Amino acid sequence: MLEVKRVYTPYWEWEDWINGMYGDLLIDQDELLRFMSDLNKFGSAMQEVSNEWPRAMLNSLTNKSINRVAFLGQCGCCYKIGATAKQTKSAWKLLTNDTRTKANIIAQQIIDRWTIQHMQELENTKKLGKNDATKVGYQMKLHLK
Repeated sequence: MLEVKRVYTPYWEWEDWINGMYGDLLIDQDELLRFMSDLNKFGSAMQEVSNEWPRAMLNSLTNKSINRVAFLGQCGCCYKIGATAKQTKSAWKLLTNDTRTKANIIAQQIIDRWTIQHMQELENTKKLGKNDATKVGYQMKLHLK
């Protein structure tokens, strides 16, 4: 597995946050279950969102301390049909084991491809987040007596 450095981006730039993934607006649960059960549609949504939400992906897919597979699935549901993360988590439990297993495999494959495609970009953007606010040339002077 490829190792990538953790990249931080501010939450107000995350497309998942901007598009209400952590909000309270709920869609019809049956619609969500039909969508997630259709692995072609669900997989396509995860692939699309991995390209369309670059800041959210950069922040979260470089974070090894979260469940990146679940994150990508939640993003796909939000991106394609407007489901929140909370609603997606609840619906996930209602899917069959076979559907969940296949969806997880698809998500991991997308994450692996994303990592390979963005490896060079990630190397060039290691200094995003907190580091980009640091100005070179400004140094603190210590006034010692």
